Amino acid sequence: MSYKYSKGERELGDIEYEDDPGTKINFEQDYVSLETAGNPVLTVSGSRVGIGTTSPSYVLDVAGPVGISEYIRHNGDFDTNFRFRNNRITLAAGGLSMVDVEKKDASPHEVVINNGGNNVDLVVKGNGSGQGNPLLKCDADTNRVGIDGVGSPTCALDVGSNVIRIRSTKTPSSASDSGEQGEICWDANYLYICVAPNTWKRVALSAW
Repeated sequence: MSYKYSKGERELGDIEYEDDPGTKINFEQDYVSLETAGNPVLTVSGSRVGIGTTSPSYVLDVAGPVGISEYIRHNGDFDTNFRFRNNRITLAAGGLSMVDVEKKDASPHEVVINNGGNNVDLVVKGNGSGQGNPLLKCDADTNRVGIDGVGSPTCALDVGSNVIRIRSTKTPSSASDSGEQGEICWDANYLYICVAPNTWKRVALSAW
């Protein structure tokens, strides 16, 4: 099926395939819609484009899954993008790898922040917290972690609260019970500290 064309403006009604009335192009005021099998495939409504919808609400409105070969890029900012690969999604901003999500061939799978090894901090903010007092701050430059309002941790783990809670008790079976240096545990009678591999010491707890 073919059409002749001519130069200049022409007034047309809807165009319909003669052997398949469900395949057609609809023309209305500021509106063009392409349909196949009676279903909308592509719609131009004013300055908006709809795919799979006849009433686009955005500049591009897609009703249904969208397939991406590899990249979604920010116009004018080529190195800010989402990248899709087999079982892997990465987010880069300004050329820096921010987030890397990967399902590996075998577990454990990974969600990695700062996969490029750059000075990219992880900051989790609580309700109403500002930049200087995050709920959690992982400082990539110093390899330190701040919790509960510590925005600039000064040691490996810097906690802003005045209480740290270990909920469960543990009682080493003996001074040579298995353990790693630096482990701390407690029960109703003692506070236990592992001072060397498989070497425990304890301090008795008294009433106060």
